Amino acid sequence: MIDLIIATLRIGNSLLLAYNNRLSWPMSLAISVVKISALYHGGMSVLASGKTVNLAICIGAWYLWSRQDARHRSAPRQLLKSSHSVLIISMLLVLAIVFVTQQKWTHLEGVVAILSMCAYLLTALRKNECWVLWILYDILLIILYYEKAWYLSAMTTMVYLPIGFFGYRRWQKASHQTT
Repeated sequence: MIDLIIATLRIGNSLLLAYNNRLSWPMSLAISVVKISALYHGGMSVLASGKTVNLAICIGAWYLWSRQDARHRSAPRQLLKSSHSVLIISMLLVLAIVFVTQQKWTHLEGVVAILSMCAYLLTALRKNECWVLWILYDILLIILYYEKAWYLSAMTTMVYLPIGFFGYRRWQKASHQTT
């Protein structure tokens, strides 16, 4: 039941984020608190610890985003100025996936936690590339949930993949409109 609540909240939060809505941050805080408890009790203490770092990032992002009203809200920007940034990041992510799949699965939880922190940070800074990290995070989280026999969590996490692609395209369009 808790998994269904978290999934529903995350879907709504992801959509708010895709629309560059600052209300996504208090929702992220609430989701993170519930998720920390669920992960800790489910035996994924490394991922739960990573989520505590995400709490601090969420608070900072909420502060930054709330200081801007709708008219002066910062548009998403690219981290790398090159038009090849997505290609470069994608190649690095593919290398990361290959590395993770060649290792024992015990390292996967740590990789997922680090990806989550990086994605939160890039999102807080309104960088387009955050969506690429969210997509990779969701893919690896699906694998982790499957390995831990959290099948419902794995299935609901699959729903976030199209939202990640939607968010990337939406933020990309918004950044091109402001340049």
